[in-house]
Amino acid sequence: MKLLVVESPTKAKHISHILGREYTVMASVGHIRDLPVTGEEAYVRPPDFPLNYVVSPGKADVVNKLREAAKKADEIYLATDPDREGEAISWHLSQVMELRDPKRITYQEVTEGAIRKALSQPRTLNLNLIAAQETRRGLDRMIGWEVSGVLSRTIRTKASAGRVQTPALRLIVERERLIRNFSAVDYFSVQAFFPGNWHADWDSGEDHFPDRDFAERLAKAVPGLSFKVKKATRTTKKQPPQPPFTTSNLQKAGSRALKTGIEEIMKIAQSLFEQGLITYHRTDSPNLSREGEAMIRKEAGKRAIPLSEKPRRWKASGGAQEAHEAIRPTNPARETAGSTEMEKKLYHLIWSRAMASQGADALFEVTSATFETNEFEGGKRVFKATGSRLTSPGWKAVYGIEDEEPSPDKEKGDQGTTNPVPALTAGEELTADKGLAIARQTKPPGRYTQSSLVDALEKNGIGRPSTYASIMKVLFSRGYVEEIRKSLQPTTIGESVVDALTGRFLFSEIDYTKEVEQSLDEISEGKLTQQAVLQKVWDDLTTNLKNMGSGGRVDGPQAPCPLCGQRVVRLVSKKGFPFWKCQDPSCGRLFTDQSNQPGSPFAERQPPNHEGAPCPVCEKATGRFLTAKGAIYFRCDEGHGTWWSQGGKIGKEWPREWGAAAASPAQENRP
Repeated sequence: MKLLVVESPTKAKHISHILGREYTVMASVGHIRDLPVTGEEAYVRPPDFPLNYVVSPGKADVVNKLREAAKKADEIYLATDPDREGEAISWHLSQVMELRDPKRITYQEVTEGAIRKALSQPRTLNLNLIAAQETRRGLDRMIGWEVSGVLSRTIRTKASAGRVQTPALRLIVERERLIRNFSAVDYFSVQAFFPGNWHADWDSGEDHFPDRDFAERLAKAVPGLSFKVKKATRTTKKQPPQPPFTTSNLQKAGSRALKTGIEEIMKIAQSLFEQGLITYHRTDSPNLSREGEAMIRKEAGKRAIPLSEKPRRWKASGGAQEAHEAIRPTNPARETAGSTEMEKKLYHLIWSRAMASQGADALFEVTSATFETNEFEGGKRVFKATGSRLTSPGWKAVYGIEDEEPSPDKEKGDQGTTNPVPALTAGEELTADKGLAIARQTKPPGRYTQSSLVDALEKNGIGRPSTYASIMKVLFSRGYVEEIRKSLQPTTIGESVVDALTGRFLFSEIDYTKEVEQSLDEISEGKLTQQAVLQKVWDDLTTNLKNMGSGGRVDGPQAPCPLCGQRVVRLVSKKGFPFWKCQDPSCGRLFTDQSNQPGSPFAERQPPNHEGAPCPVCEKATGRFLTAKGAIYFRCDEGHGTWWSQGGKIGKEWPREWGAAAASPAQENRP
């Protein structure tokens, strides 16, 4: 009996049908071992940075069944996914199944041809890939477990730090603050409309022309001006298709088209892969395999889709691993596939993109013209017009021309297809029908959506495309980010986390995450050791954790105290509510949070008799105060402390970290 082990039960069932009775196909159901979550063995620390694995909760039965099956098998094949995680899962399987010489196979698509070819070319486990995955896991555990406790104490609420979640959160927080601090500027433009329903735009010579009155006078004068053509051109513009989907591009386009989160997109893609409908969906490469190119071009020819003269190839983005080909349908003749409506929609998106990728350029006839008017208020005014007309659809035929997926140019709004500028000749003079002054306003940068955050993560080298969905999931589950009308907005806790970590730890820096990913790639290639990477991060953590715990604390945003003018900092209560605390001991008041600024002080009422019991430190009379509910407490005017009243005398001391503001025993006035 031959045993083949994959990750997914769905994939196992599909492959079992392909291979027949000769093979027993079983599933590990993902990872079977991980680091423990209790005890000293849970930490990853020097000098050896050991990773002490245990069988994951709920996986004992799976492991026992795999062990029993392995004892009966003549040959054992480990066929987990063809990436770092898949290689690590195969290694864990070999460990728990006590395999001496397992055969490792990989394939890019769950089809009979691909699987039988892989079975004919087994290899040994790639120890460098396994080391890279172990390093990644060790880094994540080290950073999370060493930093999160100190971070929680610093911002006074339960919080966590992460190798990729922290810089991802930082991007969202910094964008939100740009928006918050943005000041809009009003500016004005003028358009001249001509017979034939086309227009020309006034070239003011400024990015943002501020003079409304002048713009309105010019617009009003447009019908009476003569527009002389100074320059006119007519050219052919070629628009090539976009490459087939990489993981990140599938996440972005799928999220927009299906109106769902990227985690859901990856689940749908996983299902399509396991059903044998698409190639492996975790890839950085924009290029098809030679076999894939040939299949796509053959099917496009049958459908009379114009093809490029030569197969198209694209340059991968910096840092791309390109271990697998771009995502494509395994059978291009099948235009529709999938077991659910969402699967069918995503499959068609993948099919269309792959088919279009080998199409001929779309051709546009582009007409541009520059006009100069006669004198207006002391000078000649320049207008410009550009328009284009599709003359040959090329690859757009896949999408039905008008219904194609937006190109990068079209998304930026500079396609120019709605302005039918006619053929013009230099020296020709025209008269406009009307002028229009348009009031505009500069806009702040937009908040990130899940789709645009994926784009930012990819550009900054934060994580890998296969991890983007899990990054998003962590940010939501921790309460650091909220999704409001498809826009990602940081919570107060999220901002406090960023403030506490930024400028302190290397892992919080945007560029550093790219360096770590490059280090992991070098480990995969055998150029760097696991120990060296872990030691470098450990040294940074331990140095900065000492500073964080000894006076170098970061409490978040700061502002002047509304009462004494000294420094107040924003903190977060255990229940996640923001508040502000004055850092001057002689004041020490707490304030509510109003739009990220100190608001009104927490309630404090003074009775007519302000004389209180003697201070235990300086023996001077304390101030006698009441909380909102009438509880009495004393506060030293010299800043030595605050105490509850016990029978009119000094009682239990008020914890200094609460500040010196009033609070009742029921805690209605303190966070």
